Amino acid sequence: MEARRKNIRNLLRILDQLPEKITNFRSRYQQKIFLFLFFVVLSTIFWVIRSLSEEYEAEILYPVKYDGMPENKVLVSEPTDRLRLRVKAVGRTILSRKFSYFLRPLKFNVNSYSLNTIGTDSSYILTKTAREALSQELGNIQILNIKPDTLFFRFTEMITKKVGIKHNIVGFPKIFEKQYMFNGEISYVPDSIIVSGP
Repeated sequence: MEARRKNIRNLLRILDQLPEKITNFRSRYQQKIFLFLFFVVLSTIFWVIRSLSEEYEAEILYPVKYDGMPENKVLVSEPTDRLRLRVKAVGRTILSRKFSYFLRPLKFNVNSYSLNTIGTDSSYILTKTAREALSQELGNIQILNIKPDTLFFRFTEMITKKVGIKHNIVGFPKIFEKQYMFNGEISYVPDSIIVSGP
């Protein structure tokens, strides 16, 4: 029983001295702790820089802009506006492309690829045939894979028609002030326009 009381007194004495010991420890080692944390942060920065200079593989969602449609054809359906690219490049390049909100869209010239036809108005391009050209446009990024693997296009014939211009003025005499009137016929320049569309 006496030993138990002695242990409790020792414990209470240690707990009473604890705030003083913490204060002494903090004042004695505070500078060393800050110095240690500084070097931990510095080494982490160097590690990140070194890691980003190595090559990695990653997926990037990239915007695409289609141009160079076949002559006398109009695109009826909207093809996909983003391609999911599996790429291989230096870490910082992938990081900058992956988290950039202002990516310049890849230009996809539809005429430069052979269009495979399905029926009368549908065509498709296999994206693996475009991989090398798109890699050149991206510069220092190598494209390993492109999703979707097929781009579908629906075209219709472009029709051109010459339409004459006629006036559509209702209540023609009412558009003039009192004591004014129109003399002659209304003429238009040009007398017609060319309209194109599907």
